[in-house]
Order: sequence, then C-alpha cells, then structure tokens
Amino acid sequence: MKKLLSPKSVRNIVGLLTQILGKKHCSTWELRFPEIPIKEQRYLNTAEMQQVVNAAKGQWRVLWATLAGTGTRISEAIGLHVGDVD
Repeated sequence: MKKLLSPKSVRNIVGLLTQILGKKHCSTWELRFPEIPIKEQRYLNTAEMQQVVNAAKGQWRVLWATLAGTGTRISEAIGLHVGDVD
C-alpha cells in the first residue's frame, strides 16, 4: 500500500520546485492543494508543568520554572543574560 504525502509536504515540494524552476515556468500551473487539517496544539496544564519543574534538578529546574512562569519560548529563555533579568 502506498503511503501518501501529507498536505504540508506537498506544499513544501511544490514551493521548492517553484523556486528551482522560477515563476516564469510555474505561473501556468493550475494546482489544487489538499487541505491542511487544523489541529489544536496540546499544552501542559498547571499541575503537569509543576510536575516537570519539581522533577528537574539544578539549572534545569530554573529553566523550566522560567519557561512556565513567563511563557517565553525555549530559544528566548536560553538567550537571556543575567543583565536581562531585573
């Protein structure tokens, strides 16, 4: 049985082909893309996040507590300097 590509993969491949071939060659294509289903992102509730923070040790505990308390992304938290914290 053939495994079909996901709608996102199809869009990525067509986008890459468009970049390689140029819009001049692709402007006449009449494409209909499959719909991308909207899925709600799962997140940790307060109790689950508290379990993560409590299970962490050392500097990891501080990192998880910062993420949970501020809502920052991991890349934002990792980029913080001591002078950034007031």
